[in-house]
Amino acid sequence: MRWRNTADSYGLVNIVLHWVVALAAFGLFGLGLWMVDLGYYDAWYQRAPALHQSDGLTLFALLLLRVVWRLSGSMPRALQTHTALERRAAALVQLLLYLLLFALVVSGYLIATADG
Repeated sequence: MRWRNTADSYGLVNIVLHWVVALAAFGLFGLGLWMVDLGYYDAWYQRAPALHQSDGLTLFALLLLRVVWRLSGSMPRALQTHTALERRAAALVQLLLYLLLFALVVSGYLIATADG
């Protein structure tokens, strides 16, 4: 498997970034749900939010890397056989997913750093 996208398939970097971002997003969601149930005297009460914040910042960096990598590469030819409407819809959905992920990470950062 090649590092970059080829005419027939996605490259290794694209695939790994895709799955790492997906697992990080779902992992942060699960960690957030778990943190809600922690009591004041739980051992993880102070450590879990710091872990959640650092993982969120890591997700932000991975998202930036993924967008830069996506913009620097080309799409496989097999994916370009769809109609123009399907390609536009796919591009719109992908853009919305990126925007939602960025909004989620940025809003989490703003909530964590808000005063009071």
